[in-house]
Amino acid sequence: MLDLLSGLRVVSFNHFLLGPMGIQALADLGADVIAVESTDGAWQRHWAGGDIWPDGHSALFLAANRNKRSLALDLKSASGREIALKLVDSADVVAENFRPGVMEKLGLGYERLKARKPSLIYASASGYGPDGPYVDKPGQDLLAQALFGMMAITGQAATGPRPAGASVIDHHGAALLAMGILAAVVRRQRTGQGCRVDASLMQSALDLQAESLVAWINAPVRPPGPQAFRHVAGWYFAAPYGVYATKDGHLAISLSPLSVLAGVSR
Repeated sequence: MLDLLSGLRVVSFNHFLLGPMGIQALADLGADVIAVESTDGAWQRHWAGGDIWPDGHSALFLAANRNKRSLALDLKSASGREIALKLVDSADVVAENFRPGVMEKLGLGYERLKARKPSLIYASASGYGPDGPYVDKPGQDLLAQALFGMMAITGQAATGPRPAGASVIDHHGAALLAMGILAAVVRRQRTGQGCRVDASLMQSALDLQAESLVAWINAPVRPPGPQAFRHVAGWYFAAPYGVYATKDGHLAISLSPLSVLAGVSR
């Protein structure tokens, strides 16, 4: 663990992957992170990705909660909320990734905490942002890959959509969340002002596809859809770019025009 953020306290009301992983990045940099869990323990303590339990612990929980201290609170009780507010008073950053509106119902929403502590940085992660037509819909990595086109660009016309082999939208969203918080910390050092930071699965999915979507939208002849070729996940790099089966394994070729390869063969 580094100590670059030593002295920065983060109170984290996060669960599952995007939120905890984003805050874990701050903990790895030395921030003092207090993870608030339910009295039964965080949900991911009871569910392990791939049903893998090292020494009886959830692999999913271990992947996103190192370098944190945990505190169990019943946020639906008056005493639990009172303790949570005392934690807020000691915090530089409050982070959460409940569905929009949940923190407000608990008395821990942005406007209330901003009035209580104007210098506070309030970081919120969600599926589709704090407002808009999808605000109340559930957000999850697989759903986001389907909804925002990543499955199409990874899949092929013959076999249909295919998700990426890792929770890439959650992971990239975690990085965007941490980046936004760090930017807000720098701003507060200059101005003394707190602010709200938002990250979402939608933002992450579109950001991951910046190259491919921009190429597709601006193509002189737009393909019917961002479907991948058989040899590569993506439609906008032509052969020989891609991965090819050979007699004794697979061969990856990157950015080699046919003219270059023709010159090599002569």
